[in-house]
Amino acid sequence: MVEINKSRSNGNSQDAVVEHLATLIETQSQQILQHVQPYKAPRIDENAGERFRNLNPPVFEGTNDLMKPEEWLRTIDNIFKYNRVPDIEKVNYASFMLRGSAWF
Repeated sequence: MVEINKSRSNGNSQDAVVEHLATLIETQSQQILQHVQPYKAPRIDENAGERFRNLNPPVFEGTNDLMKPEEWLRTIDNIFKYNRVPDIEKVNYASFMLRGSAWF
């Protein structure tokens, strides 16, 4: 009961706390906005595809041998690393090298 009476008598005090919290939130929001960096899309190297093809990546046509897909993927991945192919383009390049049953 004392708490209720105390909070009623301190209405101005609660208003001050709410106002102070609002000021803190506004200040914090401004500080966050000052440090936000605009998004920069990764730069796409238009010649990367041509360089990739010039390295003669192996074609994968599918197989029953469970080791062959892993070997092919390792080879393609090494070519990606050497050629600095952006992650966003790797699926496109690799799928270009799939033939026959491997495509499906």
